[in-house]
Amino acid sequence: GEGREPRDLLAEARGGLFEEFDVLSAKALVNAVQLHLYLGFGAEAAQYAMLMEGAASDPVMSPLLSLARLIDGETVPASPFAPMTGCDGAAALWAVLAQSGPEAGADVNTDAVVRSFHALPPHLRRHLGPRLAGLLLERYPEAARMIRDAYERTPEIAPGTVSLLDAKAELQAARPQAALGHAESAVLADGSGLDALVALVEAHFQSGKPLSPEVTGSLMALRDISGEDRSRHERAVMLALAMSGEVEEAFGMAGTDSTVLPDLWQAVVERADDDAFLARAVLSADTSVPAVPDTVSLAIARRLSDSGFHDSALLWLGDVGDNAPIERLMVTARSQLALGNARATLQLISGLTDAEAAALKAEAFLQLGAFGAARQALVGAGLAEEGTRTASWGGDWEVLKAEGPSVWAEASALVEPAQTGAAGPLAEGRAALEDSAAARSAIEALLAEVPVP
Repeated sequence: GEGREPRDLLAEARGGLFEEFDVLSAKALVNAVQLHLYLGFGAEAAQYAMLMEGAASDPVMSPLLSLARLIDGETVPASPFAPMTGCDGAAALWAVLAQSGPEAGADVNTDAVVRSFHALPPHLRRHLGPRLAGLLLERYPEAARMIRDAYERTPEIAPGTVSLLDAKAELQAARPQAALGHAESAVLADGSGLDALVALVEAHFQSGKPLSPEVTGSLMALRDISGEDRSRHERAVMLALAMSGEVEEAFGMAGTDSTVLPDLWQAVVERADDDAFLARAVLSADTSVPAVPDTVSLAIARRLSDSGFHDSALLWLGDVGDNAPIERLMVTARSQLALGNARATLQLISGLTDAEAAALKAEAFLQLGAFGAARQALVGAGLAEEGTRTASWGGDWEVLKAEGPSVWAEASALVEPAQTGAAGPLAEGRAALEDSAAARSAIEALLAEVPVP
């Protein structure tokens, strides 16, 4: 370009294409294609290139045709640049752009990519910067940051684009709270931008924050113009629907798409109201449980158990062995106990010794009528006061007399036969009266001390 005005470059590109007898000048044609590429007119450059017969296989024109598609934002896996990610020149930059992202184990010369990006004219840095940074972000976050910084210093960049790049970087680094602020800034700067809305939905999903229904409406309005971004867009629409309460519509869109269903379930268990959640999560015994990560199935089971749907909770939990994570064991044990399966509960948590497990064991023993075992479980976990209370339910008066509070110790003495030692009816009556008054006093003190269930 040599710093010349675009109109001068276009005039040069269109002049001298044909020689005497309307013969196409190969040299002028290559120059025309290169000038259009410099200006960022990929589609126009490709049109000029196709004036040459056999352009797609020509050793000079074929790479230029590939550049034309890359400049227009396409991925070209068959590009001659594709295997050149390790080169020490500008080819490395175009090789990254030719793919949907550097493959695992790929040798990418990120220094060459960054250096070549800096060497681009400002208008091409503005055009290619966001996409290049996005492609590098997952595997080469430091190189993506340098591209982002170089882009930020480029004059006349689009409003909100830097905020969008920052939001994507924070999401990649698993910092959704920070990403949320950047995504909101990007949407404020460019409210109709698809990328900004998608990043906003993803940040809300990862952070568990409520999402405004207006965002869903904006995404739905852009649904037919998402082009190559359609899969990302569709995912964002489904997540937005699920997070804003439109659960059935979200699952209807997803169908059997296994790439988005686990995240939909996570959004539902975290954000949906009880009616929407239960309508989807309560399964019949012959229904296959959806394939979701263990963390999601556990969250669903916990919410079902808390809502009293213990049978469905157990379906989501599946077969839980002794080596399962403690939290999964506990949720399973609670549901089993609620269904009256005290023995199954004890078997599940037999190896756990913390206070929460001890309390659950005690409940299971109480369900079985084993008051002494319940007391031992609580005392063994350091819950002596709770253990003493259990002794009262089983009528273990000796324990209450020895270990219980004074009001219980006095009350427990009432079960022992009175030793009056009195002689004669009057003495016995007086002793009985005194015992009755003492019993009344002890019982009143006990009732005052122990709260009504």
